[in-house]
Amino acid sequence: MENIIAILKEANTKLNTADHLAYVTYPVVKESKLLLTTVENLYTALILAMEALLQYDRYYKRISYVPHEFQSKYEIFKKISMKYNLDRMAIASMLDIRSLLELHKKSPMVFTREQKLVIASQGFNIIKTLNIDMVKRYIEQAKPLISKINKVIQPNANDRRLA
Repeated sequence: MENIIAILKEANTKLNTADHLAYVTYPVVKESKLLLTTVENLYTALILAMEALLQYDRYYKRISYVPHEFQSKYEIFKKISMKYNLDRMAIASMLDIRSLLELHKKSPMVFTREQKLVIASQGFNIIKTLNIDMVKRYIEQAKPLISKINKVIQPNANDRRLA
């Protein structure tokens, strides 16, 4: 259980970092490359929160194992999220953010234009753009999700079975 709490604390830290970058740092420096760093922190926060909830359910023997690959974890997470009444839009945004980050990794060109980060293909075809409004929307979807996961796990942090 201590491991689950540690994972959740790390998720909260990453969420706070993403929030700070989007709402405090970005308005001051106006550097579009910060958008990518913010999204990476947010994605890490969401993945860690998902991992914490899956480990929590495994600890209480509600699921038999936690797979290592993302897609399997995500499918199990979607199933158990209904039990905890987690927001489906926030869960779906995990896939959006993941695809955005994968596009960035595969893309040969990334540049900034008009306060946007543009991910382009070899022939300068624009694949995806990222702006501060999109990042803030992702953060606003993630906050309640991670908050609910905190409420599920934290009350049971002092479980007597640990002793």
